[in-house]
Amino acid sequence: SLLSLQAEEARSKDPYEVLLDARGRLQSMMQLYELLNAQASFESVSIRDFLSALTRELTSMFTGSAEVRFLVRVEDFKLGVDRLATLGLIVNEIVTNSLKYAFYETKEPLVSITVTKSDGRITVRCEDNGCGMPVDEARDESHGLGSMLIEMLAGQLRASLRVESDGGTRYTLEFDERAGEP
Repeated sequence: SLLSLQAEEARSKDPYEVLLDARGRLQSMMQLYELLNAQASFESVSIRDFLSALTRELTSMFTGSAEVRFLVRVEDFKLGVDRLATLGLIVNEIVTNSLKYAFYETKEPLVSITVTKSDGRITVRCEDNGCGMPVDEARDESHGLGSMLIEMLAGQLRASLRVESDGGTRYTLEFDERAGEP
């Protein structure tokens, strides 16, 4: 499904850029499956291990990202594989957008990922200190496949999604730990 959506986007974009985006989306899922294969249980995975591995992989994919500092503060708890795969794709989109667009005039670029859990509610905040973007543009489906995916995937998690853009761009997702599970 992701590759079909990507193919539609390829009609109006540079093919190299489209393939790089597809690679990042597939990399997110590959990180999850590697963690699953390394452990005995296939039902849940440490969210800290997964997001740490994902950010390392994203950093290695983008030239110039070596100058970007990552601050990953993630409480260590397990999350079901389906929900973690969805969350990984969301984080991949947000971080990829930051690495591609946010830092062209930023002297000390920073991407921060924070995940907390309290009373069964999970809060995920991904932010950068880049140039920011108009909030309407961040939530506009016509802006690109990445923005559309973030909206759709947040809906799958039954998450509230807040986008702020002042002194950088911040995405905050909040969802119940078990919402949408069978």
